[in-house]
Amino acid sequence: MADIEVVKVLGVGTFGRVKLVMHKATGVHYALKCMRKGQMVAMKQVAHVKNERKLLAACDHPFILNLVNSFQSDSELFMIFDLILGGELFSILRKNKKFSLPTARFYCACVAAAFVYLHEKKIVYRDLKPENLMLDADGYLKVVDFGFAKVVVDKTWTLCGTPDYIAPEVIQNKGHNCSADWWSFGILCYECLVGVAPFDAEEPMDVYQNILEKDPTYPWRFPEDAKNMINGLLDRNPLTRLGTLGLGTLDIVESDFFGDLSFADLERRSIPAPYIPEINAPFDTSHFDDYDDADLADEDEITEEEKARYAQWEACNTDPSLFEDFDPH
Repeated sequence: MADIEVVKVLGVGTFGRVKLVMHKATGVHYALKCMRKGQMVAMKQVAHVKNERKLLAACDHPFILNLVNSFQSDSELFMIFDLILGGELFSILRKNKKFSLPTARFYCACVAAAFVYLHEKKIVYRDLKPENLMLDADGYLKVVDFGFAKVVVDKTWTLCGTPDYIAPEVIQNKGHNCSADWWSFGILCYECLVGVAPFDAEEPMDVYQNILEKDPTYPWRFPEDAKNMINGLLDRNPLTRLGTLGLGTLDIVESDFFGDLSFADLERRSIPAPYIPEINAPFDTSHFDDYDDADLADEDEITEEEKARYAQWEACNTDPSLFEDFDPH
């Protein structure tokens, strides 16, 4: 921490906060994710956060958030990432209500390319939603937040994800694998083109029921190529779902929906993005919510209430080997 200067808080979540920081020696800005060890231990998230760090460290792809390094103090864990300042796809989608076909095609192609890469490594992402897709300075997407990601060779049975995006086999606890990500990808494609998820409802249980029982409905003059791909992705049988058939992911990346879009050019970032976020400085945080200065308080100032809540706090602080994976490499 002595090597960096905290500029401001970018976000606050259940398991910590993300800060905009500057590396003093180089002047380069990064995003620093800070997590309290006591909370990780008390809420049984140790294996969870170690797994997230391990998977991120194993990834090197233009559309996946890059983990620069990780380290720890007596009381906290830190992961430092490349800074992505363009905001969430969620915000852009809500502002526009829905995307044109070329715009939706571009964003969905970024996600498809990332998923193909992850699935080749047997990594199931399991948390696709517009809030987890960030725009970089060039308007390209980055998949962020690997909290639910997992290496799956055969099947896994954990219920996780956002209700609108969860595959039917996950809801039914039948076991799932990479095919569940392609279901979620179909939901994303639909939402980008329509503006709402196809099985949306006010209550999560109603969403689950719609996923298990209803078929997606399409607006008049909905693009036929998009409908064909989405229907193939939203197949309730994971064994016959698009992306898992004989040609595997080629059935998706070479589908008519993507037309003549070159995934090689996309990954070379030589295709102009449909929207370039306005970023006026290397530390411009205008696309993020503002937080009070109180959020910059010293993380080591642990209150009595926090100590009582996390009974294993002191034990955790004296055992850095528990998180030795976070030592710099």
